[in-house]
Amino acid sequence: MKDGIYLNFLIISAAIVGLYIFLRLCVAKIAPVSVFYAPIHLAPLYQRLLTVPYEAVSYIGIIFFPKDLSVCRHFVVGSAADPRFWQPLILLVLAAVLIFLYIFKTRSKIFAFFILWFAVGLAPVLNIIPLDMTMAERWLYMPMIGLLAAAGLAVADFLNKLAPVKRNSALVFLSIAAVALGARTIARNFDWRNGLALYGHDIALAQIVSPQGSYDLENNYGLELFRAGGFGEAGDRFKKSIDLQPDWSFPQNNLGAVLERQGDLEGALGQYRKAARMGYYLAYENTAGILIKMKRYDEAKKFLEESLAKLPGNAKLQFNLAYLYAADNIGNGKEAKQKALYLLSLVLQSDPQNQPARQLYLMLENRRKIEL
Repeated sequence: MKDGIYLNFLIISAAIVGLYIFLRLCVAKIAPVSVFYAPIHLAPLYQRLLTVPYEAVSYIGIIFFPKDLSVCRHFVVGSAADPRFWQPLILLVLAAVLIFLYIFKTRSKIFAFFILWFAVGLAPVLNIIPLDMTMAERWLYMPMIGLLAAAGLAVADFLNKLAPVKRNSALVFLSIAAVALGARTIARNFDWRNGLALYGHDIALAQIVSPQGSYDLENNYGLELFRAGGFGEAGDRFKKSIDLQPDWSFPQNNLGAVLERQGDLEGALGQYRKAARMGYYLAYENTAGILIKMKRYDEAKKFLEESLAKLPGNAKLQFNLAYLYAADNIGNGKEAKQKALYLLSLVLQSDPQNQPARQLYLMLENRRKIEL
């Protein structure tokens, strides 16, 4: 009987994991991330293990005292002499002893189950296998169910042993705590009203929650500032992100976009090329686009031809190269026309509703003059 229950549990679990993978990769089209740049990901195993106690205690603290909330946290404990290692380790050992004694005394299997739920749910996000940040509050969604359920059982057991007067006082205190936590949730929801508010709030906490800096938060805040028209401050954020993690292509490309908006086309071209060398597809598109904007058509055509050898399925690159082949000042011979038609056919195969590609295709077929 028990074997059948365990088998059903495994089948259901596998089905849930399979559904998640299908939804992520096939529906949402969120590709698995294979390259991380976070300090915790770059840290050796022993430093990641030294960081585990502080992570665990911090997660517990967020659940019961959610004062400083941030979408991401970056830090690494580099030495056993660091108080962030041994202080939380002592707390965890004491907590484990108290939990063991409570389970031993009450013989509560359901309490033990929920504690196990919390431990198993938290283990994958403690960076024993490195992730893209040290902590993320969203990773608590599943583990916190176990901890809150266990805490609820312990509190209920404690209240049942109190005299009525003390029990009422305790219930008043718990009610106040519940209202306070609810108010904190509402306040945090206001931070999430838009990206500029969220990242603007969280970047102010970076020195507290990410003492080694938050390269991704700097970039994300810069993007929101850029979209709001604050190009100067956005550029400063991108530069800071690059200083924190120079190997990440996103802020390199984004800084290029700032320079382009500010009229520094040569500076923008340099940033785009740097990001393209790091393999960022959007930087290839931007490099080609700015070369065309600067009317360096021969250079743009050569760059596009080389880029398509690396990114053969990129429709934006295909369209731009087709346009250069088709334009009169590049050459309107039969060979150039055939190349342009071929590239446009590839674009339309991947995106039949691409109106610019369809219009250019019709213009070529009708032998209409095409100019850049």
